[in-house]
Amino acid sequence: MKRTAQIFLCYAKEDKPQVEQLYGTLKQAGFAPWMDKVDLMGGVEWRPTIQNAIKQAHFFVACVSRHWVPTNPNERKRFFRREIQTALDVLPELPSGDIFIIPIRLDECEVPESLSLFQWIDYFQQDGWERLLKAIHTQMVKLGLMRPLRSKPEMLSTARVILMLREFNFFDRDMNPSGNGIKHEYEHRGELVFDRATDLVWQQNGSKEQMSFTIAKKYVHRLNREEFEGFSDWRLPTLEEAMSLMEPSKKNCDLHIDPIFDNTQRWIWTADKESYSVVWYADFGYGPCSINSVDRYIHYVRAVRSGQ
Repeated sequence: MKRTAQIFLCYAKEDKPQVEQLYGTLKQAGFAPWMDKVDLMGGVEWRPTIQNAIKQAHFFVACVSRHWVPTNPNERKRFFRREIQTALDVLPELPSGDIFIIPIRLDECEVPESLSLFQWIDYFQQDGWERLLKAIHTQMVKLGLMRPLRSKPEMLSTARVILMLREFNFFDRDMNPSGNGIKHEYEHRGELVFDRATDLVWQQNGSKEQMSFTIAKKYVHRLNREEFEGFSDWRLPTLEEAMSLMEPSKKNCDLHIDPIFDNTQRWIWTADKESYSVVWYADFGYGPCSINSVDRYIHYVRAVRSGQ
């Protein structure tokens, strides 16, 4: 499903250059940001237009910095406070637990008291963008604006794969090199890796040998027959699930995957096909996903199951 989230950006005028960069980053990621200096058309009544933009937005991102001073009489600061109040007025209309107001700090500064109830994000930190993206993604799934990772195999054209990579912002060296991946919440237990961010459970090691796609399916069948780690619902991952593991940089020796996983499995089969005899696989050595013949090529297996 295409991202359609509307994101209102509230900021002090001194931070306009930095917020314009954020605006561009959000737009490049497929969102619909709204910023007065960009989207406020000439001739419109600016005050009701801004209020309507806040009320129609899925997210209100308050960009806070040292330029915002509660006692500053500057007119723009009053606008800043009015916009925050409008966003606060929207909250009672939303279901409990929804994410709407997201304060982000552009530098080391005080957070306005009116926003103190909301967990802020230090956007100036290295993981700032990832944390903002995770908050947005979490609410988008709840709103039905973004679907969870697909678990059933399908026939996928290259065009569909490109759309999928962009939708989830997954890194692919060839088809989506600007993708940042997702912020995982891994937990290692025995021979398993739990990812709370995607609600998936993975083999920590996977197969020790490479095998054809036909043999890979038999390998998974054996895992289920033997109830590997107490479960009998193991399967080959879909391409979406496999690419959710892809890291933008090499983190595990020379692999684009978190070091919580064994680094033997440089490339793994998925359950998705491009045609009857051609299957998609994820290449953690070089960073892309690609296709190979069912029986002419061999890859590793890292089985997955949906979390409970």
